[in-house]
Amino acid sequence: MLVNSQDVYSIEVKYRRHPRAIERFTGRKLAHFKRLVPKYQDYRIHLALATFAVVEDVKQMALDQGGTLPQRRGRSH
Repeated sequence: MLVNSQDVYSIEVKYRRHPRAIERFTGRKLAHFKRLVPKYQDYRIHLALATFAVVEDVKQMALDQGGTLPQRRGRSH
């Protein structure tokens, strides 16, 4: 989780992102986050889905639902 004075990012990290996981994260998990961490209720809540490998249509699906997808660039060793 990343927090500043008015925004909070909830970050989930997976090796590979699947469409079902996007729907679960932007739906149920967002609602649970707001209930479980009430001190951030008045903050702007952002969802970030970090992944090592992502298919373009899954990436677009996450972006369309308001998610952020940080991804690696370049070679990994």
